Amino acid sequence: MTPTHRPQTLPSISPIVSNLPKETASKLKMCHKKVSSRKKHIRKCLEEIFSTEELASSNISGNAGKDKLDQYKIGLINRLVIAAFPSIPTVENSEDVAREIARTINLKCRELKKSNSKRCQQTSAPPTV
Repeated sequence: MTPTHRPQTLPSISPIVSNLPKETASKLKMCHKKVSSRKKHIRKCLEEIFSTEELASSNISGNAGKDKLDQYKIGLINRLVIAAFPSIPTVENSEDVAREIARTINLKCRELKKSNSKRCQQTSAPPTV
């Protein structure tokens, strides 16, 4: 079984999401059951845990003039990914998985920033006659 494949039966994520608002916890539980790849799972978790504005103005490390994403929430995403893909937490793979999660999160942040920039440019452009 490769690290991106999920087992037939997944462990419950209820203990991981128990402190979250019920609606968010419910959406994450649904996502936990349906998502088939780590990257899709990371992106879906991001959408449920962070607002679009947070993601568009932030990144993992808070560098390049951006805000730093909440590290507790990042840790939550790490735990959710490991719960969804339990074959990955071996010593040699855990750092690779953490890097993959960080890359995926930063990519999503950049995509949202570009999307928001384009939207702002379109709304501030003078009307064409």
